[in-house]
Amino acid sequence: MTTQTPPKPSLKMNIIGDAFVDIYCYLSPNQSLPTLGGDSRLSQPIHSVAGGSALNTCTHYQALAEEEVKVELQTVMNEEDDYGKVLLNHVQKYGFQLINCHPQQQQQQHADKESSTGHCVVIVCNNERSFMTHLGCVGKFHASHLQVDKLISSQPPQQLLQPSVPECNHHHHVHVHVAGYYNIPGFWNGALEQVFVKVKQQRQSMQDGNATTTTISLVPQHDATEEWDGDLLQLLEYVDFLILNELEAFSIVSTHLKEEEDDSFQQWKERHNNPNANNEPTNDLFVTMATFFQSYNPQMYIIVTRGPKGAISLNNGSILHTQNAVQQEDIVDPTGAGDAFAAGFLHGLFLDWKNGESECWKKAVKQGLKWGCAVGTSCVLRQGASNPSSREEIELLLLLSS
Repeated sequence: MTTQTPPKPSLKMNIIGDAFVDIYCYLSPNQSLPTLGGDSRLSQPIHSVAGGSALNTCTHYQALAEEEVKVELQTVMNEEDDYGKVLLNHVQKYGFQLINCHPQQQQQQHADKESSTGHCVVIVCNNERSFMTHLGCVGKFHASHLQVDKLISSQPPQQLLQPSVPECNHHHHVHVHVAGYYNIPGFWNGALEQVFVKVKQQRQSMQDGNATTTTISLVPQHDATEEWDGDLLQLLEYVDFLILNELEAFSIVSTHLKEEEDDSFQQWKERHNNPNANNEPTNDLFVTMATFFQSYNPQMYIIVTRGPKGAISLNNGSILHTQNAVQQEDIVDPTGAGDAFAAGFLHGLFLDWKNGESECWKKAVKQGLKWGCAVGTSCVLRQGASNPSSREEIELLLLLSS
């Protein structure tokens, strides 16, 4: 009698957050941003492509995902305006599922300045980028617009269920990734927390003989208000993986950490604001960071990206893993590197995922860092934040990082 192998655990990847059309302006070499009333020359024609943190991450993840992984993006756009059509064409090209949460779209109202698809001017200059953004309907995107029933659904494709293996033995896992939290005020101040509570509660009630598990990751992104609040810290109770860059991490911690709690951190903050000082963070500062974030959720993994220096993971009040990035001299466009890293990290995290035990997660996080750095590096070698590299290019970077 032949023993059937249990089916591989099914994974549903939900990505929620912002989608914009990026309008790219590449400045010519040795040109700088124009002064008020001035002018600067561009090295190529201005062009528009799909963008936004959530859409970028979804695109890069879809390019990596195996066939049995279902990928869905919940965002907002106006499908009737020209920018919305750019996004719809992009979604069709890359093949992930789109759920448009724009409430006015469902009522077929004409676009105005608050219901238009969000768009952003991206100025690339000397390997750096600056933005000018019109939020449009993203500014009115509220957590209550999210379709929670879609987030909790994890029914695997029928072809993955082997007839001789009872379905009750199948493991259904749902992951929810939030991208661009600070870009969406409608997610702040407890609004997204209510969604997380519903997702966790409803997923727990869905056991019904199946193993159902749920994880959540979040990328805050830059806070244009410079307040670094929006009740993000209270939301961390529900977050399993917090993914942010070094500047965002230090900005959040230094904003909320009282001076008397950690003198070394405040001293680093003073040095960071001094262009003539050595502002390289020490391991002690990362330990302080880990302790700070984990005071809100002791089980959470903190993933800190460090640009060309790679990335680190923090857990249990210490540095868990360090991953170097493959050094590149010919950087084309740094836009969206963090979004690409998040996609690579999530792909690596669940690549050999089995059951979510603590030791399994530690190994998975290490693999996630490696994939994240490879995908993030590949992104800066191409124009456009939603233009994924080939699997072969990324695998070459993985070999070089070994």
